[in-house]
Amino acid sequence: GRGQGSCIFSVLSRGDPLLAGDGRDERVAAVELPVQELLRLVAERGGEYVSFDLVPEARRCRPLAGVATLGPRLAFRLRDVSQSQGAAANAPAAAPPVAA
Repeated sequence: GRGQGSCIFSVLSRGDPLLAGDGRDERVAAVELPVQELLRLVAERGGEYVSFDLVPEARRCRPLAGVATLGPRLAFRLRDVSQSQGAAANAPAAAPPVAA
C-alpha cells in the first residue's frame, strides 16, 4: 500500500579517482526514514526544511579527543509536487536550519 517501506539516504565518499583502493564510493554515513514519516512531514511542514542526524559508519568515525563536534546531518526541503505546478511555484521559500 501507499506509504509502506522506508527510504535510505547514504553519503558516499568520492575519494580520489586516480588512486586505487582509496575508499571510493564507500558509505560514510546514512539514515533510514520510514515513508510514513516523510509523508507526515510533507502534510504538516510542506515547503519547510527538515533535518535528520546521519549515523556515521563505525570504521569512518574518528572524533578528535577534547573537541566537541556536531555529527553529520541530512537537510532538505519537502514539497508536495502532486498538486498543480502553480501552487508549488507560489509556495514561500524557507531558510535552511542553522545548527546551534
